[in-house]
Amino acid sequence: MSGEPRQTDPPLLSTEALTGGVPGRILLEEITTQIRRGECLVLMGPSGAGKTVLLKHLIGLMRPVSGTVRVDGVDFWSLSPAEQVRTRQRYGFAFQQGALFDSLSVFDNVAFPLRRHTQLSEERIAERVRQCLHWVQLRISGRESISELSIGMRRRVGFARAIALEPEILLFDEPTAGLDPVMVTVMSQLINSLKARLRPATVVVTHDLACARDVADRIALLVQRRIVAEAPRDVFFDLTDPVVRQFVEGKPFGPLLPPEELLERPDGEQRP
Repeated sequence: MSGEPRQTDPPLLSTEALTGGVPGRILLEEITTQIRRGECLVLMGPSGAGKTVLLKHLIGLMRPVSGTVRVDGVDFWSLSPAEQVRTRQRYGFAFQQGALFDSLSVFDNVAFPLRRHTQLSEERIAERVRQCLHWVQLRISGRESISELSIGMRRRVGFARAIALEPEILLFDEPTAGLDPVMVTVMSQLINSLKARLRPATVVVTHDLACARDVADRIALLVQRRIVAEAPRDVFFDLTDPVVRQFVEGKPFGPLLPPEELLERPDGEQRP
C-alpha cells in the first residue's frame, strides 16, 4: 500500500548508541533504533527493563548520558531551548494513567494543548475537540468531568488530547494496562485508526501480546537496559532466541529471571 512505510524512507525518530539514566545509575545502554513516518514500533520487555525511561528520552524529558536522539535527522539536544519546545509540539504522548486534569472537563482537557500552543479561535478549537473525540469513538458532550469516566474512557480522552495538535510522532505508554480483553481490542483498533489517519511515527510500550500483534510493524524486546531482539512483527513471534521465547510464552524458567527470583518447580525438578 502507498501509505505504508518504506525501508528507504528516512527515519523520523531515531536513537544512536543511546545510554541514559539518573545520577549514579544507568537505566539504558547502547539503544539504537529508528521509526519511520507511518510505522509503529512496539517496545516490550519485563517490568523495570527501561521501556518508559526510553520513552522519556525519545520525547526529550531526559537527556542522554551519551548517544543521540534525532528528530528528522537532527540531534534533539543540539537544539536551542526554543527549538526544543517547537520540536516537542510535533509529539503526542498518551500516558498510562491519562495524566488528565481532574479539575477540567473532558472538552477542556482536549482543548488544553490547542489553547496553549495555537492561535485558533474558540470556534475552531471546539471543532477540533469534537473531531478528536469522534476519532477516538467517544460519543459524549465533552462537558463531563474526568471523575465520571471509566478507565477505558479516560484512556480515550488521553488519546484525543495526544492527537489534538496532529502530531508527527505519537507515543503510547501501556495503553491497554488494566483493561479487559474486549477493551484491549478496542484500544488496539483505535491506535490503528489513528495511525491510518495521521501517519505518525508511532511508539507503543506494552506488556500486552494481543495489543502488540494488532498494532506493531516491528517489535523490540528490551531486557536489562538493552534491546536484545528487534524484528518485524510476524518474524518476532517466530524467533528462536531463548529470551524471546520465554517472554512470548510467559514461562517462569529461563534466562529472563535470575535464580533468586525464580520459584521452585512444583514437580520438584531442578531449576535450570
